[in-house]
Amino acid sequence: MQYEKAALIYTKYLIKNDKSRNTEVTAIMNKVKVDNDKLNSNFAKACVAAGRYEDAAKAYERAKNMDKVQLSYLRFRNLL
Repeated sequence: MQYEKAALIYTKYLIKNDKSRNTEVTAIMNKVKVDNDKLNSNFAKACVAAGRYEDAAKAYERAKNMDKVQLSYLRFRNLL
């Protein structure tokens, strides 16, 4: 539980302040499986901005935003 809370705090910081470390955030988000919808949505937006559409789709899926999941996969496949 403490690991998840620490990962949550660190991930929030990286998403907000250091977008260049997106791969590090991706590893944390996938390992911890954060259930915070808002954090997953913010992470997905950061992934989209970095052109990491597959990671964005996974984050949107965890955030239960299926419309954005489809949109991200379409962008990932260069169909949009």
